[in-house]
Amino acid sequence: MSTFESHPVDQALERGPQYDRLLTSISHHFLRIEATDLPDGIVSALRSICEATGGERAVLYEVSRDELAVTAVHTFSADDIGWDAARSKESSMEDLSWLYDRLSRREMVHIPAVAELPEAARAELEAQGLKSIVYVPLLSDGRLRAVACFATVGRNAGWETEHLGFFRGAAEILGSATRRLRIELELAASREWLELAVRAGHSVAWEWHPDTDEIIFSGSTAEIFGIDADQVPQHGAGLLTFVPEEDLQRVRATFREVSKTGEPYIVEHRIQHPERGTLWAMVQGQVIFDANGRVSRVIGVSADITELKRAQHALQREKEHAQVTLASISDGVIRTDSRGRIDYLNPSAEKLIGHKQSQVRGQPLSRFYQVINIETGEIRTNVVEQCLADRRVVEPAGASTFARLDGSEVSVRENAAPIFGDAGELIGAVLVITEVTQLRALQQRMTHLATHDPLTGLINRREFERRLADAIEISTNSHRQFALCYLDLDEFKVVNDTCGHSVGDQLLRQITSVLDAVIQEGDTLARLGGDEFGVLLADCDLQEAEHKAHKVIDAVRQYRFLWEDRVFEIAASIGIVPISSGRGNLAQLLSAADSACYVAKDRGRNQIHVSRIDDTAVTVRHTEMRWIEHINRALDENRFRLFRQPIRPLKDTSEPEFHELLLRLVDVHGAIVAPSQFIGAAERYRMMPVIDLWVVGAALDTIGNLNSSSEHLSATFTINLSGQSFGNSELKKLILEGLERFRIPARRVMFEITETAAISNLSVALDFISALRDCGCRFVLDDFGSGLSSFRYLKTLDVEFLKIDGELVREIARDPIQREMVAAIHRIGESMGIQTIGEWVEDSEIEAALREIGVDYAQGYGVGRPEPFVD
Repeated sequence: MSTFESHPVDQALERGPQYDRLLTSISHHFLRIEATDLPDGIVSALRSICEATGGERAVLYEVSRDELAVTAVHTFSADDIGWDAARSKESSMEDLSWLYDRLSRREMVHIPAVAELPEAARAELEAQGLKSIVYVPLLSDGRLRAVACFATVGRNAGWETEHLGFFRGAAEILGSATRRLRIELELAASREWLELAVRAGHSVAWEWHPDTDEIIFSGSTAEIFGIDADQVPQHGAGLLTFVPEEDLQRVRATFREVSKTGEPYIVEHRIQHPERGTLWAMVQGQVIFDANGRVSRVIGVSADITELKRAQHALQREKEHAQVTLASISDGVIRTDSRGRIDYLNPSAEKLIGHKQSQVRGQPLSRFYQVINIETGEIRTNVVEQCLADRRVVEPAGASTFARLDGSEVSVRENAAPIFGDAGELIGAVLVITEVTQLRALQQRMTHLATHDPLTGLINRREFERRLADAIEISTNSHRQFALCYLDLDEFKVVNDTCGHSVGDQLLRQITSVLDAVIQEGDTLARLGGDEFGVLLADCDLQEAEHKAHKVIDAVRQYRFLWEDRVFEIAASIGIVPISSGRGNLAQLLSAADSACYVAKDRGRNQIHVSRIDDTAVTVRHTEMRWIEHINRALDENRFRLFRQPIRPLKDTSEPEFHELLLRLVDVHGAIVAPSQFIGAAERYRMMPVIDLWVVGAALDTIGNLNSSSEHLSATFTINLSGQSFGNSELKKLILEGLERFRIPARRVMFEITETAAISNLSVALDFISALRDCGCRFVLDDFGSGLSSFRYLKTLDVEFLKIDGELVREIARDPIQREMVAAIHRIGESMGIQTIGEWVEDSEIEAALREIGVDYAQGYGVGRPEPFVD
């Protein structure tokens, strides 16, 4: 016997009468039972077949639509046969290829002995304990639909031809039963699906008979349209009363058309609901003709699309708003599909790329839009392509340049974002382009202003200090030499004060051109502020730096500034500091250069001073500059104090004493600092007007608050003033208001001015003296005799007291020439009605000599030492 036998399913196989009767019984049984009982009927039939043939197991398999797998849908196994039904539930056709080839050719396969099969086919069958098997294919429409399997487990069956014929007949009946079961189930499911679909689609099914105008609706009509059941129209005319006239005309026109063609139709119309207002319905219908070509009925479905219409209207409004918004914004907006092809441009984007949306829609964005990296000049990666590739927002740093069709270039910033569909799939990208041409120009302007002087166009102090710091670092780490030059114009203040600031600005612009012409390439010229300039000389030793500085001085000397009918000669002073390792940090070098410049300025016009290590002149300058810091701090912290020193009468001892108010500074440690240590720095840096304001304010306040019983109630006080304060209107106002506020008699306040200060500012000094004399104040001319021009200006100044210079007074007891000079000064003063005061009276011999000469008052340590004005 062969391993297995194949027989075509339509081959006539013999079977005994008993088998024919059994097949008839099984067939009648299936005809009598309901569809719901068919699964049990199939299993019962499998049992009967096995019992009649000695089979012990039967399985009815269904073949998948793609014919790749079989699934057991009905099974029977004898009670005493153990069987893992789950194991044979589903099998792959790939694993049954040896069997599937024959079954698909409509062959019934009989395997008398499983043990005789090849290993590949035998293993799985033996694992299930099978001994003999019959497979019967069930085909429909030429395709394998199912397979009936009958098998023995404990023994080989020994089935004969009549058994195989019976198996074939039984399988045909089982196939019919399963087809009926499937059809019944599909019909039931279809009804349920239809009802579910109708409800889910918020729709109703209907049928209209034109002859009787009767209309029949599905059962869910009232529920879906929210009306009572008795309100559901029974006739077409009743239904049309709910449709507005303008929609009704369109519905009738549609029906007339399809009544001729018989084509399915779709029409939308409104329904006037008694409670819910206006609803929308979408009608899908089909005209049915009778044998005579007349319309016998119309069937269709009406769906409630009210919410859909509202959503469409809302969406349309949003779309219109979005379109208006996109059309009104200045940013360019471009939308592409997932392949980077353009499908939308707003007006700003159209203007930017020079094309209308209709011209570029559907074309690659890269064809019309490419930008260039401003920093490198290279074409940048298309931002939309990068966005689509990475599926993320892409926003390149910085601006790019875009060349428009007309050849003009604009600066733009880009931002591309991906667009995803409801299922998360990438459907496109949106590119937003912001033109930043003006903003970039403004940023460049701001950047330039941050590093350049707006008046001259030179780099400013901040940028100069940055470059100087770089030079210091380079010189520290290499053998390169640099030099720092600090330049100050000597006549700028004259032009500014006499011609105005606008003319002074013109001078600075012109002098910048003069300086720029002699500054070599590689060197740096900067305006540091006011009329001060800085020059950083690169790769330059000290000798070469002096040579270059002289060229600058010569250029400035030869320059003439013309304004209207006036010609100004401009001079310059330059301080030079070599930049080398160990010369200090940036602040120290700038300070040294500034000090060297002022040393040069003190020496006259067009001078140069080189700051070297242990430079005495610069050291003095540094000391003075530090004193300015101390003075400012003392003013802020109120650490100035007033002392008083008596001025005693020599002729008439009944005359009251004077008291000169002297300034002292208390340092941070509490020590008293004499004015000789800081007044020189204050005068050089023009700090005296500020100090004088403090002195006068403190003096008037203290004098005004003296107790009425005090010994100082009628005393006279002298207050020292600097020549720098003569033109200070604020000081004059402070004096006049202080005298009035504290009710101080003006004769009790005298002001000391030095001979040198008065003569050097004669006209200003005379105006100042005149204004205060008019209110009763008196004046003392201090240090008289120290200058050669003293006598010439004595009458002009018109003071009440002369204070004879201490250098003359201190030697009169031992030096007859000094004595005679003091006597001459006294006689001249006496002849002019001016009283004299001898200062630096350190002992009784000097005091006696002054008394003999006839000097009116004496002051000095021999008369009385300074002491605090107020204890």
